[in-house]
Amino acid sequence: MLVTLMGLTVFACIIPVERGKLVEGRSLTVGVTQVRKVSEVFYEDQGQHFVIRPRDPEKNTLALTSISIANYRSARVLMSIDSAAAYVDDQQNRQYPVINPFGTQREKLDQPGKDEPLYVPFLWGTIGLDLNTQITGWMVFEVPKATEVQRFGWQQGENIVVRFCKEPC
Repeated sequence: MLVTLMGLTVFACIIPVERGKLVEGRSLTVGVTQVRKVSEVFYEDQGQHFVIRPRDPEKNTLALTSISIANYRSARVLMSIDSAAAYVDDQQNRQYPVINPFGTQREKLDQPGKDEPLYVPFLWGTIGLDLNTQITGWMVFEVPKATEVQRFGWQQGENIVVRFCKEPC
């Protein structure tokens, strides 16, 4: 049942490519349009309401990234977006892997949470991108509260790094 939702969510978000400020790899182009730090993320999945919180909320927070992944070069690219697919890192190059938004860190709620559904769809699961299409969605990371996210790294099929700069890079 969960796999069905993810497939429908992902399919609905595949759109024609829009070129912009993106980092190009051999096959894929990755862009990060937003990075936000929040204490919790609320969402709905098949009529049920959930919240994702850090495992250690005293020390950690959630970093959410709005990601676009585009295929400009291959007839079709098949990706498996899991905990090894992406990371963010900090000033000391410590990497924090993407967390499964449908996994053990989510808690079921009896009623809708605040700001639902502000950070959906999530990018998770197996996704196929045809030539000249892109997918856009959110990825969730657990990071220490004092962390200043420096880079987003994509590791599915190739390594692509998007740097966040306060000044020109």
